[in-house]
Amino acid sequence: MTTLSLFDEPSLPLDAGDQDPHTARAGGLTLPVLAFAALVASPAIWQCLVRHTVPMHVMLERYVVIALGCLLVSEAARRLLRADPEETTAEVSEVTAEPVPE
Repeated sequence: MTTLSLFDEPSLPLDAGDQDPHTARAGGLTLPVLAFAALVASPAIWQCLVRHTVPMHVMLERYVVIALGCLLVSEAARRLLRADPEETTAEVSEVTAEPVPE
């Protein structure tokens, strides 16, 4: 039985150049990106919802700007850190049952 978590990436259709289904990665506003944006925007959220010193529209504007910034950073990191499948593939040598010469 397979269990899924909130952080599992959905399977995406392959690009024209991709040969391996594991090289396709999810992008966009995923749950980790939104959670990180909420963590970064938490002072504005706290000031709006608890202390009532910041209006709601200001808090939402700050969260949206921070979420877009987090999205840009995560997309840049995803593209820079994406490994080339040809470079990471190690050559597999065949194992034979022949005795080792002495």
